[in-house]
This record gives sequence, C-alpha cells and structure tokens, in this order.
Amino acid sequence: MFQWAFRGVLAACLLAWMISPVAADDADPKAKGDDTPAASGDVKADDAGKEDAHATEGDGHAKEGDGHAKEGDGHATEGEGHGDDHEKHDAVDKFDLSHSNALPSQESPEEWKFDLAIYTFIVFLLLMGILLKFAWGPIMASLENRENRIASLIDTAEQSAAKAQQQLADYEAKLAEAHVEAEAIVAKAKQSAQDQADRIVADAKTASQREKDQALAEIELAKNDALGEVTQKSVDIALGLAKSILGREVQSADHDSLIKEALEKFPV
Repeated sequence: MFQWAFRGVLAACLLAWMISPVAADDADPKAKGDDTPAASGDVKADDAGKEDAHATEGDGHAKEGDGHAKEGDGHATEGEGHGDDHEKHDAVDKFDLSHSNALPSQESPEEWKFDLAIYTFIVFLLLMGILLKFAWGPIMASLENRENRIASLIDTAEQSAAKAQQQLADYEAKLAEAHVEAEAIVAKAKQSAQDQADRIVADAKTASQREKDQALAEIELAKNDALGEVTQKSVDIALGLAKSILGREVQSADHDSLIKEALEKFPV
C-alpha cells in the first residue's frame, strides 16, 4: 500500500513538473508582447532606409532631365505613401495578432508547442529512469523495512497482549485458589477455636465436678469425724452417768450394750 501511494505521488510531481514550462509560457503573453516594440523599431529602421534609397533614386532621376521629372515625382509620391504606411504601422496595436506583420513572439499562447512537449517528455523519461535506477530501490527498501518493522511491532504487541491476558488469567485463578484456601483456613481456625472452647468448657466442668466431689468427700469425712467425736463423747458421758448412778464400774459387755443403745437413740 505504501509503495503504490509513493508511486502515485511521484508520478503526480513529475507530471506537474512536465506541465509547468508550458504553463509558464502560456501565463506570460505580455512578456512575449514586450518584444514587439523592438521589432517595430527594426521595421521603422528598414523603412527609413528604404525612404533614403527612394529619395536618392528620386534625386538621380531629377538630374537626368525634365523628362524624368514625373517619374521622380512618382517615386517621391511613392516614398511619401510608404512613409504614411509606416506611420499607420506604428499606430497599429502591437498586441493585435491579426496584423500582417505579427512577430513569432506574438503567436497565440493556446497554440500547441510540439517541440517543447517532446523535450519535456524526454526529460520526464530520463528523470523517471534515473529515479527508478538510483532512488526507487532505496526508497522502496526503506518503505519495506519500515513496513516490516511496523508489522513486527504489531506482532510483538499482540504477543505481549496475549501474554498479559494469560498472566491475568493465571493471577485470577491463583487469587480464586487463595480465596478458597483462605476460607478453608478460616473455617479450620473457627473449628479449632470451637473445639478448644468446648475442651476448655469440658475441662472446666470436669475440674468443677472433681472439686465438687472432693469437697463432698471432705465434708463427708468431716461429718464422720464429727460423728465419731460426738459418739465418743456421748459414750464417755453415758459411762460417767452410769457409774455415778450405779455406783460401780461398768463391765465391758455392759459398755458395748450401752453404746449401742445410745447410738440408736442418737439422732442422725
């Protein structure tokens, strides 16, 4: 695409350069017309020379005799008429191309100049050949290199975009996986915390029950100790009373019998 565009631009420039000399010649008719006064001056000089020749010829005829007077007068009249013609010639518009004495420089600008066209065409072909031989190759090589470089940059950009897209997909997948792992870790932590809390509560309940049982055992032991002490004191009191009442010492069998009776009567 760049090659055809460059070819079109080059052809347009060369065509414009080829047409420019003809256009310059057509655009300056006044400059060509400026040569007319000089040409008219040359005509005037020729006419003046002719008048001098006619005058000299008239004088020669006048010297030959009176018979030639009429002929001399005729030449003089002809000279005067010729001078009048030149005066009329000077009065003619120098830009009037219909005048019979128009110079080549006063030709119509619209007239086709075949020799100039051939010259311009030959120069155009030579210039085109030179450009094709020396300039076209490097220019096209440069354009092709530029096109290849741009295509390479586009391919690199597309590959980078695809790689970035793949990396983004991998990142999103890893992010989703990390999110799942985080949820699993959080759930595991919650379960561990719940298990630890349950274990602590169970341990607390066990310890509390153990302490309660220990306290009950201690209370029961203290109760039994207290009952033993009370029983012993009651026996001692009963024996003292019985001794004082009976006036004798109670025997061992009597002692056991009295203890048993006292225990049965002692409120629990």
